[in-house]
Amino acid sequence: MRRAAGASRELALGFWRFAAPRGLAGIFQVTVLWLDVLLVGALRSTREAGIYAAASRLAMVGGLVTEAVRIAIAPQISWLLAHRERARVEGVYQVGTWWTMALCWPLYLTLAVFGPVVLRVFGAEFVAGNPALLVLSLAMLFSLATGNVTVMLLMGGKSSWNLANSSVALALNIGLNLALIPTIGIVGAAIAWAVSIVVQNAAGLVQLAILGFDPFGRGYAFVCGAAVLCFGVVGWLVGVYAFGSTWPGMLASVTLSSILYLAILFTGRDMLHLGAIREALFRRRSAWAPDAPSRPA
Repeated sequence: MRRAAGASRELALGFWRFAAPRGLAGIFQVTVLWLDVLLVGALRSTREAGIYAAASRLAMVGGLVTEAVRIAIAPQISWLLAHRERARVEGVYQVGTWWTMALCWPLYLTLAVFGPVVLRVFGAEFVAGNPALLVLSLAMLFSLATGNVTVMLLMGGKSSWNLANSSVALALNIGLNLALIPTIGIVGAAIAWAVSIVVQNAAGLVQLAILGFDPFGRGYAFVCGAAVLCFGVVGWLVGVYAFGSTWPGMLASVTLSSILYLAILFTGRDMLHLGAIREALFRRRSAWAPDAPSRPA
């Protein structure tokens, strides 16, 4: 009886040692998401808070894709770590990062180039939020480029490391908001959030390196180059330079860039393991399941 009680107590302690830092980190992350809007309203004006809210919420759109990939890979990473399949964990993480970048980098590059066009949907006065949207779009490109680093830390049992990262990010966010918003307004709020994003994700990458994981892989540079070429260089030349920052210019840019981008991704489909998407859709077991090859090439 005592032995059973001791085992239960140890199980409960283990649970709370992991869950308590995770829960606190979640509170900090939600605070970072909404605090800047409130501070802009308090330190500047409700008008600027509304403009910044529109720009910052646009910058969060890619988070839907990141969350979808997180839900897909977290159980796989947990299972593989439990069975000490470190090479395969690294492969799953790398492929998840490539897919997330492949889907979301075009979005944020388009927002960076055509921010005024998109913001004009909310009204002409919202175009003033373009500098903030540009800063946040660049920060989100970096965030996506680090992949689901938080998932790797949590599935590896490092919730305390994640809490430390979130704490530093929150402290930086609050300090920079208070320092920058009174002087440069919504651009200051965007810089504060961008810095907290970069610091938290960069810290996660360093911690993954300490754990012995390579977060990049050979498909990483391929996706980066394809997205920047198609939606950065070609998108800007076709849209802004040829047609101007207008809806026709954006539509022409996105159409041409997408065709070129899909063609490039198709040439690298084996390296990027794009066939696994089809496997996930039409088979019950994922291409990343335990009986899959040891790791992506």
